This record gives sequence, C-alpha cells and structure tokens, in this order.
Amino acid sequence: MNLLSKFDEDGALTDQPTRDVLKQLLESLAAWTRQLRGESVVSQ
Repeated sequence: MNLLSKFDEDGALTDQPTRDVLKQLLESLAAWTRQLRGESVVSQ
C-alpha cells in the first residue's frame, strides 16, 4: 500500500489502521502535555 492510497481525493485520511495509530499518538501526546503542566491525567 502506498501513501496516496491512504487518502481520498479531498486529502482526508481514509486508512483506518493509520487513523488508529495517529489517534493513539495524539492521545499520548495530550496526556504527556497535561503531565508536564502538572494536571491530572485520566487513563482511557
């Protein structure tokens, strides 16, 4: 599978496994940022 096949003609990411990985990475980044700020972290 090449990179272009993961996106539709409008540029939206359509590959679900890639979407899931990006979602997890962004959730982890948000949790880490909250931790650095001293805010409470809620596990999901």
